Amino acid sequence: CASGAIASGIGYSIWYTAMPKLKSTQAAVVQLCVPVLAAIAGVVFLSEQLTVQFIVASSVILGAVLVFTLNKKQFAKQG
Repeated sequence: CASGAIASGIGYSIWYTAMPKLKSTQAAVVQLCVPVLAAIAGVVFLSEQLTVQFIVASSVILGAVLVFTLNKKQFAKQG
């Protein structure tokens, strides 16, 4: 319990330190990637099982982030 509380505290400290330096849209995109990064860390560090469901879900999330990022860059070029 203490380990989780400490890890969460450190994570929130890092997030709220970085947050003022990000635009709101950048912060939203970064937050969408957090579950994928946490799941990947579970696979790497805790020997969690890599499943098709995980791969599909992660691909959908990261694909949406990629579409948003590319669309935003093209919109900036046109504007």
